[in-house]
Parts: sequence; structure tokens; C-alpha cells
Amino acid sequence: MLLPHLKGRIPFGTVVNQTALSANHVKTKFGFRRAATDHFEALAAGESAAVLIATRHHMHAPLVQAALLVNRHVFVEKPLCLTRAELAEID
Repeated sequence: MLLPHLKGRIPFGTVVNQTALSANHVKTKFGFRRAATDHFEALAAGESAAVLIATRHHMHAPLVQAALLVNRHVFVEKPLCLTRAELAEID
């Protein structure tokens, strides 16, 4: 839902998806530079200052924390997290 609205407005670095087939499909369709199946690969690349997190809700908090640990700006679709404990860790 988000990518069609962002295409051509911001540069796309690495797309991460569960399978290589899906990641490569999104890479080709929207013009990402790279495709990966491991979010650590995208965060380690250091190619961008920001990440967009649009995964299943239970993955939001861990991915936000991982991105913040490597000093990335984060846009995460709602909800930010599922528990008060996750919110405290993010804070």
C-alpha cells in the first residue's frame, strides 16, 4: 500500500522480504537497489539514513529497536509495538 505512493519520490535502497523470490519481485517492481531476506543485511549496509517497517505487527518492536541501535530514522506502520514492555524498551 505504501510503496506505490513513495515510488519516484524517495530513493529505495534495500527491500527485505521473507523469501528471495518475493524480495526480488518487489525490487524489480518498485526499483530498489538490492533485495534481501535478512533485515540485518539491510541495516548493516548503511546505505540509507531511514527504514520503513511494514511487517506483521509482532515484528514491529524488534525491528524498530534494531534500526534505532544502528542510528536509523524509523517510519513504522501502526502499531509501534504490542505491549507496554516493548514500548518501554523502544523508549
